Amino acid sequence: MTSKICLAKNHPVLNFFKFTLKKQTPLTLLVTAFSLLFCPGMLLQDANDDLIREYNLDAWAFGTCSFVILVAAVALVCMLLLLNFGYLFSKKAGDMYSALPFTRNQMLLTRGVSAFIGGLFLMTASYFGLAMINSLPTVNGVSVATVINTFLFMLLSLVVLSAFCLLFVICSGGYFDTIIAFCAINAAPALIVALIFGIAEESATGLAFDYYQLIYLTPIAFISFKLMKLPYAMERPQNILSITEKTSIFTVIGLIVFGALCVIAAVKLFKVRKSETAGDAYSFKFMPIVISLLVSIVGGFIMAGILTGFSLNFNMVFWFFFVVCAILCSIAIGAITNRGFKKVKRSVVNGVISAALMTVMVIVGLYVADYAEHRIPKAENIETVYVADTEYKEHIDLAVKLHKGIIDCLDAEENDGYYEDEFPPVVNNVNNFNLEYVMKNGSVIKRHYWYRSPDMKNLHDEILQLMQTENFYTRYKACTKATYKLIEVHSHSTKFGSIEDREGSQNAVLTEQKAEQLIALFKKEMQAADMSVFNEEVYGISISGDEWCELYIPVSFTETIGFLEKEFTEYAAKVQ
Repeated sequence: MTSKICLAKNHPVLNFFKFTLKKQTPLTLLVTAFSLLFCPGMLLQDANDDLIREYNLDAWAFGTCSFVILVAAVALVCMLLLLNFGYLFSKKAGDMYSALPFTRNQMLLTRGVSAFIGGLFLMTASYFGLAMINSLPTVNGVSVATVINTFLFMLLSLVVLSAFCLLFVICSGGYFDTIIAFCAINAAPALIVALIFGIAEESATGLAFDYYQLIYLTPIAFISFKLMKLPYAMERPQNILSITEKTSIFTVIGLIVFGALCVIAAVKLFKVRKSETAGDAYSFKFMPIVISLLVSIVGGFIMAGILTGFSLNFNMVFWFFFVVCAILCSIAIGAITNRGFKKVKRSVVNGVISAALMTVMVIVGLYVADYAEHRIPKAENIETVYVADTEYKEHIDLAVKLHKGIIDCLDAEENDGYYEDEFPPVVNNVNNFNLEYVMKNGSVIKRHYWYRSPDMKNLHDEILQLMQTENFYTRYKACTKATYKLIEVHSHSTKFGSIEDREGSQNAVLTEQKAEQLIALFKKEMQAADMSVFNEEVYGISISGDEWCELYIPVSFTETIGFLEKEFTEYAAKVQ
């Protein structure tokens, strides 16, 4: 190898780059072949099996395929990085490569870019197959703009994740150590925050955290989530509710900045990495400390939960087990990173510190949860509000009034039980009380409540006003639209009777026009209703168009019920 690349007249850097590409070609072609079996292989088979009608490669399916392709490309890059930089894990190989007439920057460039090219080849080949399937005349696929923008986002994502993975290879001293570091640093922070969120939610009624925000703690999860949402956001932007689901210019800028920081960090760390650390688990002292703390917290919490039955009753017994298990986990991970039990005392200290950190974070989380439990946003600070996923921008005051009434009812409760006997069936139409406030400063506040007390009958006026607004019926629009212009309607009983009667069922198929007429009749009668609807039984039906929803119709809504009885009867006569 040295004779081929070291002569100045042979351009050693370029020759070394060619040598690296040639060495990694078999692995690149093998993984690419497996990727092509999925896309376009499986998609082509699915399209071929569905020749009777147009094959639907919708935005969700396209995003999923793109995600799988990116995962395969990143996995290949990781394997090639380990292959190309494997000499860092051996003192003998490290000495040989250090003797080559290259600067460290040249070595990093040739080996790193070679690995990226392998992943780019796989991603381009597989995505080209996906684009070809999408463009077939028998396939109902996404638009050309979606295809192009998705690929550009995947290209940026591959660059960023390749630089991110390179950091772990540079800092580690072995293949297994790289995997441990990668898993711990990517998964543990999100798990820790999720545990704190869960404890806080358990302690406070109605508190609901947006767990989607945890994707910001893990670059891989963030990019994967954005990629899967991107085609859907471009094809149906009106259906994207949360800012977390959108891919904006700030997302792109953030990824570029993060990728640049990873590259800068990789260059700096590669320059100062000592060759003598080839036999160690990690080349820098901060790595084993960080990994020990993360693994101790997560491992200690999970083990303590197993020993106490995951009862969510975090008493002194649980915390005792947590401290002990955290120390044991710290000793175990210390034995791996230190290649033995040479630094047990340090591992014990790390375990104690991790237990103390988690305890403090839980206490802070409980304090914040207690404060947030009774916090109701001021209407003037709210941009818009969603109740049961339906936007009520023109009725913010009504949502705030409903929220305040719920808090007052919960404060008046003497016990924490659920009162199913007092639950008015018509309230099912609002899907309980899931509130989401989008504030003018861009923050989002979520609260989830259930109709759980007899005192909540005091909220009937606000609930009826909510069901009588124009916004309330926008949630049914997607249910009255379908790709094949036919809407399925399912009743919960053979006589189209009370939701309590579930001995049989009825089905009907409506046109889009008939489905819209059904919702119009329900809207007309609901807007003319009074408080007596809370004392009535209801007829429950489900409507399946592009989306699925349920409708609970009070027995006094004679026009709506008569329309449905006619449709069920006519459909039954057709299918007999």
